[in-house]
Amino acid sequence: KGARMLQVQYSLEKIRQLWPTEDMIARTIAGAKVMEKAETIRIVSGSGSAELVMDKKGRPAHTQYGMADVPGRWDNFGCGCISSTPLESSANGTLVVEPPAAISPLVRFVSQPFTLTIKDGSITKIEGGLEAELLKRWLDQFDDPESYGTSHVGWGTHKKVGIGEGGGRPNLISYLHNAYGTLLIAFGDSLHAKTAKFSGSDGKRKAASHIDIGGWNVDFYLDDRLICSKGEIVDSRCK
Repeated sequence: KGARMLQVQYSLEKIRQLWPTEDMIARTIAGAKVMEKAETIRIVSGSGSAELVMDKKGRPAHTQYGMADVPGRWDNFGCGCISSTPLESSANGTLVVEPPAAISPLVRFVSQPFTLTIKDGSITKIEGGLEAELLKRWLDQFDDPESYGTSHVGWGTHKKVGIGEGGGRPNLISYLHNAYGTLLIAFGDSLHAKTAKFSGSDGKRKAASHIDIGGWNVDFYLDDRLICSKGEIVDSRCK
């Protein structure tokens, strides 16, 4: 109905570090325009050995750039990212998650590579080391098949995000959602109605949980055009 919400969960020091700059906001909005027009998302990982493809035709782009500057907008202060919610049963393929990736809400960086097999929009197999086992146990505890389904996917646009300063959940989340050129992929609940331009993704998945995974060592494509590669935004429209 036009109300605005800005969530702030950082220390004063972190707020100063992640203050939304004009160039970061412009980069985020420019990327959202590209995302919104795209119909397919493709992620290549594992040094080219794994590929995950999904359909987002008709789904809006969602942004976070740290400001609730228009009626109806929701945002997280200190964030800089773009995402969209693929059609719920469209994702198929495999995704290799390698260090320096991170998983929230496990509140940890990945120490050993692991592989997710995804079929018809849901994780069907988790293989790897310690983090693979922890992720599997975390998802299993909800006893909800929808917890394994795709939620949203995109990339980070913030150049001021660091790794490791202070540790803990706020630092991990800033890395997951913000870091320039970083893949962000989520599983579980995706209910987030579009309430303003580039605010809300119109996902339809209702689940008992939501988990975010962020990583650098991937190539991210929209309609077969390379957008991000190995932690860098390479598409000139999105830089």
